[in-house]
Parts: sequence; C-alpha cells; structure tokens
Amino acid sequence: DTLLSFFDRGRNTGGNFDAGIQLALERLLVDPDFLLSLAHGQSKVVAPEAVNIQGDLRTGPVIGTGPWVFDSTNVNNRYLFKANLDYFEPELPGLERFRIQHVPDALIRLATILTDGADLTILDDAAWSYLLAQDSSVEYGVFPQPGTGILLGLRADREPFDNLYVRQALFRSLDPWEALKQTWGNRGSVQVGLPAISPDWLLSGDEVRLYLDNPSTVGELLSRSDTELPVSFALTVADFGDRYLDLGRAYEQMIKESGFEVSINVLNPRLYASTVWGTGDFQAFLGPMPPVYTPNRFLYGLIHSTGQWPVTGFVDETLDDLVERQSLAVNDRQGLVNEIQHQILREALLFMPATGTSLWVW
Repeated sequence: DTLLSFFDRGRNTGGNFDAGIQLALERLLVDPDFLLSLAHGQSKVVAPEAVNIQGDLRTGPVIGTGPWVFDSTNVNNRYLFKANLDYFEPELPGLERFRIQHVPDALIRLATILTDGADLTILDDAAWSYLLAQDSSVEYGVFPQPGTGILLGLRADREPFDNLYVRQALFRSLDPWEALKQTWGNRGSVQVGLPAISPDWLLSGDEVRLYLDNPSTVGELLSRSDTELPVSFALTVADFGDRYLDLGRAYEQMIKESGFEVSINVLNPRLYASTVWGTGDFQAFLGPMPPVYTPNRFLYGLIHSTGQWPVTGFVDETLDDLVERQSLAVNDRQGLVNEIQHQILREALLFMPATGTSLWVW
C-alpha cells in the first residue's frame, strides 16, 4: 500500500503510468532498507481511513496491519485489545482479547507475575537480579534487540586518536568479553553495532577478536605511532545507571594496565546526548547509541563522513565509497557490509561492547 501511494503520487504529478512507476522505484532505490523499515516492530502502519474518520487515532477502534484491534482504555492505564477477525494469517491471533496494564515499577511487575496477576512482562536490571536470586518456577529469557546497545567510540579527528596506531593500540588493550562478563552478566555480545538483516551479516567472534584483546601488541603500536608517551585522554561515560558506571570502570582499569593515562568524565543522559551526539566534544566515549534499526540507518547515520551522527569525525573516501556501494548493490551486499565492519575495526573507530537485549519473564 505504501509503494502504491508513491505510485499514485507520481502518476498524478507526472500524468501517466510510467511516472508513477518511476517514483515508486526511486523511493526503493533511495533506501534499499525501506521495506525492512516498514516491517520493523517500531513502525506502525495504519489505514488512512482510520484517521479520516475523526482526524486522529485517540478514540479508536484502530485497525492497522496487526492481529489486534484497539478496543478501549481507562484512567488506570489499562489498554484493551480484541482480535482482528480479518487478520490475513489464518487461525491467528490465538486469543480473543488481551490486556496491557501499565505498571512503571519493574519489581511490582515481577510481583504481579509471581502471584499470577499477569502472564508476561519485561524487567529491568534490578528486578532481573532479584528474580535470579529467587527459587521460582516462572520462565524467563534474554532476547536480542538489534539496533540498540553500548558503543565505545574514538574521536579520530583530534589528538590523540587522530593517529591510527594510537587508536589500534587502545583497541588491542581492551578485553570487552571479560568486561561483559563482569559487569553485564554476559548479556548481549561484542559486535561492531550494525543492525544486520540476518545473523550471517555480522562478524564472527573470531573476526572481531582480530582487532581487540591483544595487549602484547600495544607497546609496539605505540612505538610506531611516534607519539609522546604516556598517551593521555578522557573517556566520557554515560551515566544511565550503575551498570554503565561499572562498565566504565572496567574499561578504565584495562586501559591503565596497558600504559595509557585515562580520566573518566561521567555525564548524565542529557549532557551525554548533547556532548557526544550533538557537539562531538569528546576524545573517547562509552554509552548508548541512538536507536538505528536498519543497516543503512547505521552506516549512513554513524559511519559515512556526511552522516547524521558522524560521531568519530573520521573522513575516508574508501569507507564512504563502500557505504554508498552497499546501498546500491544488487548482488553481494552482504559481502560489502562485512568488509565495512572489518574496515571500521581496522581503523579502530568504534565497536559495541554490549549489544542490546531485553529481559522477559512469563
């Protein structure tokens, strides 16, 4: 329906069928992840007729492309849905109704599950730790959230990280797998951070290790850098809670053990967003990345030198060319994306020490 709307717009503007086809194809070619973006869970596709009735979606009923129809809500933040009888997948949904009850406190949500007051909920770290310490029969799981996680990035256009050997030395000084185990409960994995279309688009653990966790090579790389030693810099750490600060301290210790002089600059979430993702006023940072849900959103947003958040300040025609080529590739786009990830690590620009996860109990 969305592509059809582009076709209709092009036909109405251009006056013929060919103009409609051209606009629809142009929209696809501008971003080959366009359809992937539409299919993402964060995207909400709603029929225009549902909006035209009253001009908004506040009162319902609202029928989108999913298996549920919004029925009603009340002052207690309870949202009721009923099955969409016209849903396109036969025999789905398997329930007639379901209810969402908004409960801000994660421990109260957990208590509701434990007392059979609810069937499913998401937890935060504190409630998760409490659950693991209990002798409970409930089931739980850790699920990946592509496009989210913690990034460690270096500002490659200013000292000391305008020197490739210094950047590489810092990356080799880090053992993110040990830090993930110590501070993150081994949830998530170590990756570049690309939200891949499928798992085989990601680098393997062995491939990532080629560029990290090799402290025996740090001295040689620093010697080749022709930089005055010791190399000193500030690591900006986002304070989104104790786990983030613990992760920052773990990295501080590893960096110091390799001969760098590092100071920690802790920023609250607001200052972190404006300093790192706004003005870029940092030398190195450790904190969440903006939510990006498709490969192009990540590559054009963070990696391309003219992107929305060119956070590393790195300008390289070869890397830009790879980003542009993969966005137009008909064949072997996966191979180009794989090479881009290697290039990001080879240049020691950024990586993700902990990919995003969500914690569910039922």
